[in-house]
Amino acid sequence: GAATHQNDVRDLGIYLYTTERTAIEQYWFDVDDAVFPLAYSYKALGMVWGGKGVHSTWFGANPEFIHGINMLPFTGGSLYLGRHPDYVKANYDEIVKELSGPPTAWPDIIWQYLSLTDPSTALSLYYANPTYVPFDGETKAHTYHWLCNLKKMGKTDISVTADVPTFSVFKNTAGEKTYVAYNPSSDSVRVHFSDGYSMNVPARLMRSVSTSIVNNSAPVALLIADKTRGKMPLKISFTGSKSFDRNGSPLSYSWNFGDGKISSSADTVHLFTDPGTYTVIVTVTNQLLFSTKDSILITVLGNGTPYTGTPVMVPALIQAENYDNGGEGVAYHDNDIKNVGLAYRPTEGVDLEPSNDQGFDVYWMTAGEWLEYTIQVPSDGNYDVIPFVASVPGFGNFHVLINNIDISGKKLVLNTGGWQNWIPITIANVPLKAGKQILRIEIDSDTDKLNWLFSLNSIQVKVSTTTGVSEKKSVPTLLVLEQNYPNPFNPSTVFSFQIPVSNHVSLKVYDGLGREVAILVNEMKIAGYYSVTFDASKLSSGIYFAKLQSGEKVKMKKIAFIK
Repeated sequence: GAATHQNDVRDLGIYLYTTERTAIEQYWFDVDDAVFPLAYSYKALGMVWGGKGVHSTWFGANPEFIHGINMLPFTGGSLYLGRHPDYVKANYDEIVKELSGPPTAWPDIIWQYLSLTDPSTALSLYYANPTYVPFDGETKAHTYHWLCNLKKMGKTDISVTADVPTFSVFKNTAGEKTYVAYNPSSDSVRVHFSDGYSMNVPARLMRSVSTSIVNNSAPVALLIADKTRGKMPLKISFTGSKSFDRNGSPLSYSWNFGDGKISSSADTVHLFTDPGTYTVIVTVTNQLLFSTKDSILITVLGNGTPYTGTPVMVPALIQAENYDNGGEGVAYHDNDIKNVGLAYRPTEGVDLEPSNDQGFDVYWMTAGEWLEYTIQVPSDGNYDVIPFVASVPGFGNFHVLINNIDISGKKLVLNTGGWQNWIPITIANVPLKAGKQILRIEIDSDTDKLNWLFSLNSIQVKVSTTTGVSEKKSVPTLLVLEQNYPNPFNPSTVFSFQIPVSNHVSLKVYDGLGREVAILVNEMKIAGYYSVTFDASKLSSGIYFAKLQSGEKVKMKKIAFIK
């Protein structure tokens, strides 16, 4: 109608559009909390038909599907989703709560939705997951373009209207506005906005104008975080070195982490030790003393409490069923809220059954689930952490973490010959500090994300009886150099690696200039699993590189030594 100057057709289109938009806002999202029954506890419906709706989809019950099906695909026509930014935040938070973590199936769709209320966090999530797989028909370039534009322009400002139907107004945190209008007609028009602003838009073109005043002498600040949410203690790597100056001036950096700590490095690592929400700000200053800031919100979640009331003193055999108290998303995550076995702790979601050699075991473990146990380490030292697992399909794997740091790398759980035919999988020579620690086991699969992968009977933690380089009986299938633990470290750290065939093996450490600074292994090795300690006490703080070579195959890891 606007393109053909038929006002009746134009107005009918406006009526149909606003009616459908309002129906979505009320019946799918209930943005005013006036439609959903009191007994319905979710923020959104996945499907609505007839006189009913459900929190599900016809193709799956993943929370990303249920929420995301009413978001995709993202185009300029999706901006109506941002008309109620507080609701967008609440809806996104519900997705994270249901998943007990960030989205992984349709991350780009959820990030673009989140950017309608919090573009800085959405862009950081994009930067923190460079290997994500785009949703069908979506591209990384389009997602990046969307996120960066919304970070610059801000949220949609529905308090401002215009005398044309094809327009939008954005307002950022500094109060600066961006006016956008499309003119489908064959004549130039002057668009008048209700806040008093007006602009000419040429025929059959879109025009945008920003009230932002750009200081070309000031730097551009870019803050990137490798994560924005997690359990305490939460270690986050922050990058400021992607910031730049338009005129090539050297930059200085000032970080404020919101917890009383600061840093002046371009890139830095910070440990958050208390639960809460923190605003992290980086201020970038050039030689002309012009400064620009960027910021991001970090959410640190608390931990559960020991099942018996006191942490398990190691060495000990930790029974799998005695995971911490605290419930879903705090002490554990289970993909199904029901306790399938109902044999133990029946009001919680972890699936438990009677074990064949002690109380109970955790079974029906599927990809994405995790459990936490609070332990007490009596003194600094090296410990072996040994989960006892059983599997029939043999498609699963797990990671063991201490205080959110991966100490095991990916450990495969192959067919053990029965669902209660328990085998130990040893993570050897793990350096632990004295005091209370959170031990976490995370379940995953490379091939099966839905079905029962394996069961967990117990986790033994004992003092290591081996020193230096250690080996295990099973034979790996790939050359693997796992990330050192801890990292960053001071002054020592442990490298674990796997050799699939007997060969001459070397493990060397190099500085940032490529100079060899240490030889940890340089000899013939039979196929197996090994670990070795690297003492960097005689070196300077900085970034180093570990290089594992077996024959012609090479693996590298970047490590950080901080005195």
